[in-house]
Amino acid sequence: MHILLVLLLSLSAFAIPERDYLAVWHRDVLGPLDSVPAREFTNKQGKKVRYRIYHRAEGLPNIVISPGQSEPMKKYLELVHDLPNANFYLIDHQGQGESERLLKDKQKCHVEKFQDFVNDFSQWMETVVIPETRGEKLYLIAHSMGGAISTLFMDTHPDTFDKVAFSAPMYDIYTKPYPGAVARVIAKTLMLAGQGNSYAPGKGPYKSEEDVVGKNVFSHSSDRIEMNKFLFVDQNLGVGGVTVRWVNSAFKGTKDIQFVGQKLSMPILLMQAALDQTVKPEKQVQFCQFASHCTLVRMEGAFHEILQEKDEIRDHAFSLIRAHFEL
Repeated sequence: MHILLVLLLSLSAFAIPERDYLAVWHRDVLGPLDSVPAREFTNKQGKKVRYRIYHRAEGLPNIVISPGQSEPMKKYLELVHDLPNANFYLIDHQGQGESERLLKDKQKCHVEKFQDFVNDFSQWMETVVIPETRGEKLYLIAHSMGGAISTLFMDTHPDTFDKVAFSAPMYDIYTKPYPGAVARVIAKTLMLAGQGNSYAPGKGPYKSEEDVVGKNVFSHSSDRIEMNKFLFVDQNLGVGGVTVRWVNSAFKGTKDIQFVGQKLSMPILLMQAALDQTVKPEKQVQFCQFASHCTLVRMEGAFHEILQEKDEIRDHAFSLIRAHFEL
């Protein structure tokens, strides 16, 4: 009984409970971790892409974090705090976070080709992460769009990561109120009409007053929603809705993404959000069936952002990740 208690305590010792969450997050997470300056590289498009490295000690496993659409890497500093026995590499994908925007309207989440995200990630991995971690354990935690980007990276670099954990990877996007086939036609038609840089139908600038529990379909945690709002508004890292070209590119880029699983032999944890209204589950299931060592866990009660959810759900996900990576 005593040993079991110690093990249970060790799994949650570094997690921040929602009780007094924001005060603790500002003091223990953003305060010390934001003091580490961002680095940058210039991608093939001539744009600045920013990243951060938290190197704690030699011999620790190294974890790469690939954020989702619109997410700044700072949103994952809580995870860095919660896993003190690992080194971390975080990236802001082009057009979001602290990386250079692609359009004059910085609120628009945009990309010319989905492969541009993958090219940036590959450049960063090949020039920064892999050289610095050669011969050491290298893991991946990737959420949503970041899951799609890193999966397509692994299509050509299948042996890079020793273990992988996905949070609701974006293998197929929800297109409500339109059926998928109709949404694809609409996107192509708008592209032909020269509207590629316009907001996709139903999308627009970020509105902080609407980013609250009850309207937010990404998380049930009011405290973590407020944390995200602070990064978006107070730190000026906010990005609004996606453009038509982003949607069209995402459709093309993820068309056959589930088949990448056939090339992967490392242990994979895929956490699927049961109440996801952002990405569809079918290709996640197929990907996991194709991969030789993939465990799919359906996270009951979870909206899309599993790692930003209320404590009950996030603590479950956190425990799964720690067990998967043996941390």
